[in-house]
Amino acid sequence: MLSTASDSIDPMIDGSGGHVCNATDDSIGNLVTVRNARLATFASFFLGGYTVAMWASNVPLIQGRNQVSDGQYAIVALYIGIGATVGCIAAGRVVDRWGPKWTLRLSAALYAVSLLPVGFATGAASLGVAALAMGVLRGATDTSVNAHGVAVERRLGRSTMLAFHAAWPAGGLVGGLVSAQFMRMAPDNPVLCLTVNGIGVAFAVIVLSRWYLPEAPEGHGGRTIDDRACVGGQAAALSPARSASTLLAVALGCTGLCAMLGEASSDWTGKYLHEQLATTTAVAALAFAFFSAGQLVGRLGGDALTRRWGATAVTATSGLLAALGLAFTLALPHAYTALLGLFVFGLGLAPIVPLVLATAGRIDPARSGTNIGIVNMLGYGGLLVGPVLIGTVVVHAGLTLALMIPALLALVVAVIGPPVMRKARLGASHSLVATVPESVRR
Repeated sequence: MLSTASDSIDPMIDGSGGHVCNATDDSIGNLVTVRNARLATFASFFLGGYTVAMWASNVPLIQGRNQVSDGQYAIVALYIGIGATVGCIAAGRVVDRWGPKWTLRLSAALYAVSLLPVGFATGAASLGVAALAMGVLRGATDTSVNAHGVAVERRLGRSTMLAFHAAWPAGGLVGGLVSAQFMRMAPDNPVLCLTVNGIGVAFAVIVLSRWYLPEAPEGHGGRTIDDRACVGGQAAALSPARSASTLLAVALGCTGLCAMLGEASSDWTGKYLHEQLATTTAVAALAFAFFSAGQLVGRLGGDALTRRWGATAVTATSGLLAALGLAFTLALPHAYTALLGLFVFGLGLAPIVPLVLATAGRIDPARSGTNIGIVNMLGYGGLLVGPVLIGTVVVHAGLTLALMIPALLALVVAVIGPPVMRKARLGASHSLVATVPESVRR
């Protein structure tokens, strides 16, 4: 039976009440299981960022070992992006069929192992093949870890996705530091670093997967037990139509695309400080650091704001804040005000993509993986298109005008984000969601 509850999952979407199922011991599982799954999800996001850092930190060594030019490396990077978009969609379908637990265990472990063929590649051709495979597994890991995060969030009955996403850059930071230590031991060869860390991360994933959320019994479409109907057959009857669910996911993906294009533009901010504001290279190097610091703060504090005001209000405010931050950077030609503006820019962008992914996963629990995969695919498209778009405008119109594009896109998020979130909430309100007692939400 459906009932209105003050502790429903809907406050994560717009701060208002919604419809939930009455929880039973069978539907919520053991409270310790939920808490362990939350910690395992944090660790999985951390390891995802750590694995990305292993690749990114070793790019110069990989280029040198394989005698790959900058132009050839651009093609390798394109292969990674193409592979990631394919992996996002493929993993989404697997998640819907088998559930996020096994999909995440397999994709994350193989993603870590994929560092080995990248390290052992002996030329541009073999590196390209290895990079394509790594991209597919990266996209699959991204979709499955977000799907598992949404499932954990649903079980907890409160917003946690932003905190999960904060663990990703934390993993990247640690991974970069660890990689630097390996480079001291083997300054000209990435094989040792990628082999040791690839195997180590894969082992850690396998161990962590013991605490992922259990899957539903056979016959429930591979979903986690929190996605089962409280009364047989009701979930299927109330689930939104597939076409409507897909359209909502695409609309959310376009919102995320605008935010990801903004994040991709952060690579140009150091160049802006150095060339347009005539700063030293040391000061210019702080541009990305300030942007990243803003993102970290935004994600660490964003869940509390989402629980208080709802994802709709947070998304609108975040878009405006990001636009104002970048406008502040461009309007005041001073290094310190520019750095402050970049911090605000990162702070504003930080909540958007995690909230979009979480909302996509709640439209229809039966198609959570597919919808998250669609959003991820469009997001990776933003990362691919962003540098090309900004670079083209830089060549023809200058860097200042080029950086106005992400500011305008942030305003687009502030405008289109709220109605899309509301529409997604209406779709999600037709899906049955099991909750847990208040004690587990503390």
